[in-house]
Amino acid sequence: MVPGFIDVVKEEMKTARFGFSIGKVLHAREPFTSVVRGCLFNAIGAERKR
Repeated sequence: MVPGFIDVVKEEMKTARFGFSIGKVLHAREPFTSVVRGCLFNAIGAERKR
């Protein structure tokens, strides 16, 4: 990761408007699979509710 990238993202997020609040910005331990893993957990949870 480029040094200082997280700091730039944090600053930009302070001025951006979202429909929800953001607590913290962290660098993922496994950035290549983190989003996919989160989507998978969400899909599994949705199927269990059926």
